[in-house]
Amino acid sequence: SLRRTIFLVMGVILCGAPADEPVYQFMDRKRAEGKPYKVYMMASANKFLRIYYATVKAYLDALEKDHDYLTAGGVFPEQLIKNFISMKRKECFEMSKISLS
Repeated sequence: SLRRTIFLVMGVILCGAPADEPVYQFMDRKRAEGKPYKVYMMASANKFLRIYYATVKAYLDALEKDHDYLTAGGVFPEQLIKNFISMKRKECFEMSKISLS
């Protein structure tokens, strides 16, 4: 399930993320507040999903503005790139509605 997978990702972040990583800082803050393990893990998972969504959106925005290098020499057709961006934007929109709480 998605919840289990994200919970595993949070475990990896907890064990190995640098101290300046935003999700780790958030998780550490929740632990310091005395939140129970599952509460701070799920809150951190939701934070992770929001950051992931924003990152993918930023990459799609950049790709939409500058993808000439992909179409140069006929490597990828323009329509393929537009379709890819559109498909990924729809996926991101659906993902942005996910809440694990």
